[in-house]
Amino acid sequence: MDYHYLTRDFENTIACSDAVVVPTRPSFNDVEPFLRTLKMVQTVKPGVPTLVVVNALTPYTMSKKFMDWLYAEKLGYKIATVARSEAFEQYIGSGQSVVGNDRYGRVSADIQRMNSDIFGFLV
Repeated sequence: MDYHYLTRDFENTIACSDAVVVPTRPSFNDVEPFLRTLKMVQTVKPGVPTLVVVNALTPYTMSKKFMDWLYAEKLGYKIATVARSEAFEQYIGSGQSVVGNDRYGRVSADIQRMNSDIFGFLV
């Protein structure tokens, strides 16, 4: 597949969506594709409810700086975070549900909160 094919596919998916989730990681290497994706969402379907999900968040400097930047940008989207956790790595790596296996863990709570945020867009 080429870039233009993938772009059209993403645009078609966005056009048919009631809400959009844009995942990213707390890395400045992800900023350019992240912002390009947000621009695509606004171009294809302005005003669609959009949730930005920052995955693998840690209490360390890079994550903090990324989140500071993200909030300073005032993008106007709801932001959810999912903590980096060994449980996440183990369950995803084995093809299992983190929420189903680690029901009371931090990552499960983050994912359930994110699901509630998405549900809130659609109600």
